[in-house]
Amino acid sequence: MAVKLERIVKKYYDALEEGKVLSRVCKECGSTEWPPVMACNVCGCTDMEWKEISGEGVITNFVLPSVMSLKPQWKELEPYGYGVVQLKEGPEKNVMVMGLTKKNEKEVRANLPYPCHVKIVQRETPVGKYKTAVFELGPKE
Repeated sequence: MAVKLERIVKKYYDALEEGKVLSRVCKECGSTEWPPVMACNVCGCTDMEWKEISGEGVITNFVLPSVMSLKPQWKELEPYGYGVVQLKEGPEKNVMVMGLTKKNEKEVRANLPYPCHVKIVQRETPVGKYKTAVFELGPKE
């Protein structure tokens, strides 16, 4: 049985298949919501419009998973950590960040906020294939 996606979720994942990362921008207060949601988390307005985002951001904090907490389903994305990422367009989210390691932990922490960017990756699951957005360390300028 195929998974039925809600209208907003479907549009978001269809755009990822095309290599685009979409957000929703509130027409009332201008807040950017990523990942996209039905209503603005700032003012509650449901009058939202779609906008492609740059995918550029900075890590402001992060944690590295221990060997015991690594997820087998994310094996192909290792090494990774979980970070607070502030997108150029505004939203701040906890996300997976590829490229974080014990070897570069001190350098990244010493240079926070550290640049990163969205990377669209192909996932394969028992229910099918899909693309999703994770983040990846960017070069420190």
